[in-house]
Amino acid sequence: MDEKITIINLHKSFGQQVVFSGLHLSVYAGEILCIIGKSGSGKSVLLKHCIGILKPDSGSILVDGQKFSNDDSDASIIKKFGVLFQGGALFDSMNVYDNIAFPLRRQGASEEIIAQKIPELLAHVGLKGIEARMSSELSGGIQKRVALARAIAKNPEIMLYDEPTTGVDPINSGSLYRLIAYMQKTFHVTSVIVTHDMRLAFTIADRIAMLHDGTIIAEGTPQQIKECQDTVVQQFVSGKAAV
Repeated sequence: MDEKITIINLHKSFGQQVVFSGLHLSVYAGEILCIIGKSGSGKSVLLKHCIGILKPDSGSILVDGQKFSNDDSDASIIKKFGVLFQGGALFDSMNVYDNIAFPLRRQGASEEIIAQKIPELLAHVGLKGIEARMSSELSGGIQKRVALARAIAKNPEIMLYDEPTTGVDPINSGSLYRLIAYMQKTFHVTSVIVTHDMRLAFTIADRIAMLHDGTIIAEGTPQQIKECQDTVVQQFVSGKAAV
């Protein structure tokens, strides 16, 4: 399988706090990879490294074989990504239409093209006719759907999801599971999800990787993770004890 993202010997510290200590991880083209781990283990920090918001102290991150280089060439890498942030990160002062239009306008799309595309994007996430609604009026689950429509507006090759089910009730969480899987199949994107939601991971992941003490301690298919004999992994996935 082709590697879409390759993380090699990643090290990162914030002062005395060591977050990564030689982390290695590969993300394969077209898969859904869930990265699990306790709160504070660095899952969201890892996503921020993948899109260049944070830079490693040492080690390398490659996307399609191209390394982040801290110069203008990174722009071509960043364009490959769409991101669904934990809180949705919609603009409260904008309605749904303008929130989704925002990245399209930054890319220079015409208003005619934007007007054609937004209803299609909303249909993909199961929302129709809400273009005029203000984002502040929407429930948490609907906000995340709108944020997902905005993220896919620029046709990303890779989707990153930061705790997509946080703050969402179980019924809407199930809808998000199906929506993420639908996006992956419909748009042929590579998906990376950081989550503590094992139901999500076991439902839609092709592979799961467990982050603990600065490195990946286990990875495999959902069935392989369920059968993993590592005590830390079993404690986390079963929820029987803190890790």
